Amino acid sequence: MQNNSLQLLHHGKRPDAALRLFCFPYAGGDALVFRRWPESLPGNVDVCTIELTGRAKFAACARDDTPAEMLSRMERALLLHLERPYALLGYSVGALMGFLLAQRLQAGGQALPRALFVVAHRAPQLPRRRPALHELSDAALIRALAELAGTPAEVLGNREMLEMYLPRLRADLRFSEAYCHQEGPALRCPIFAFGGIDDPEVSETELAAWRDQTSAEFKLTMLAGNHFFLHDHVERIAADIVRAFAAS
Repeated sequence: MQNNSLQLLHHGKRPDAALRLFCFPYAGGDALVFRRWPESLPGNVDVCTIELTGRAKFAACARDDTPAEMLSRMERALLLHLERPYALLGYSVGALMGFLLAQRLQAGGQALPRALFVVAHRAPQLPRRRPALHELSDAALIRALAELAGTPAEVLGNREMLEMYLPRLRADLRFSEAYCHQEGPALRCPIFAFGGIDDPEVSETELAAWRDQTSAEFKLTMLAGNHFFLHDHVERIAADIVRAFAAS
């Protein structure tokens, strides 16, 4: 029986810090994606990831609930930790999760994030440009992952690892690919969008369209790299995170 409860993972042992950054990884990713972020942020920022318990690297714990159920459980987990200023940062599919959570919090009259940081994901009102990956066969999905160059070769070449990894990857992809946008009030918090100049999945135009989702400040930054450019630019993005907290 799968354990689909959520936990808040603190990176850098700063749970009592004055500010909090909630992070949402790319499809199939986990808290390890953000483990080094505290090194690039001031000591007053608590870097956190909300994820399924037991979802350490390659854990056999797929997300088998629906996108709506997953979002509701994430919202409930967040509501327990909004007692101090915070921001949301989402990477690829995680960007859509962060956006939808910000929408829910705003609609519920909760404290809004000081900023929403969206990385490597098109604006939510835009249609997909490619077929749904979560519907591909295992072989076709593995080929697609190899083309994106973000999954370690030792994973793609290891059948045992793939048997554990692919189900949770498909569930995360389904969250994004099954999403149907509904127009609503623009967010009242700033949005900072980041893209990779050589990312074949998300264009600069698709990132620029995020400006329609906020009535506050919007900033788009394009950085060198492909879809997984984030790992090479943590310090650059951290600078905007610090600025967003300081300006509020």
